[in-house]
Amino acid sequence: MKNGHDVAATSMFDVRVLILFGCAFLLAGEGPLLSPHLTEVAEEFGMTEEERDEKLGGEIALGLVMLGGPCGLALGLMADRYSRTMLLVVILAFSSVAAFGTAFATNFTTLFWCRALTGLSLGAATPIKFSLLADLFPPSQRIAISGRFSLVGGAGAMAGLALSGFAGRLGWRFPFLVAAALLLVATLVVAACFQEPSRGATDGVKDDDATPWR
Repeated sequence: MKNGHDVAATSMFDVRVLILFGCAFLLAGEGPLLSPHLTEVAEEFGMTEEERDEKLGGEIALGLVMLGGPCGLALGLMADRYSRTMLLVVILAFSSVAAFGTAFATNFTTLFWCRALTGLSLGAATPIKFSLLADLFPPSQRIAISGRFSLVGGAGAMAGLALSGFAGRLGWRFPFLVAAALLLVATLVVAACFQEPSRGATDGVKDDDATPWR
């Protein structure tokens, strides 16, 4: 008999699904926060227009993806051996620290590594979240939930741009403080409330036995 952690999610409104969607939304939202403020940041750091384009437009973008791919591969392997909830908590905490660090960066080097840490968090979280979703839904429902999950990530990125545009009126650092606080809350919620499903909990569920969900 399966315990409570092994019960498949049957709704988009399952608490575990909502928590994972919220994490995806917030992590994706942090990525583009700097984009609308490159000129403002360049002026504060005393950069020329060429340095702005090279460092903020090029090197920062490289930093975002530099660690994301390798860490995604590493976390995918770690997810098979360690608690995925614990790994997700660590990733969210890193993302929150990266946002706080960006908000208080006083030079380009600090800014670069904080944004690189953001990219690490984005890349590392992806295999963890999809692994958890795969154990919450039977095979016949995984394509649909993965599609909706990807839409949530896109919506998060757009919301991040909107937040940066509106909240950025208070300065380019302010959106990162908001993001850091939200990611800290997400870290605490996952640590306290998320019930990790057993690995392979829904693999044996046949299409005829799967409960329809909306």
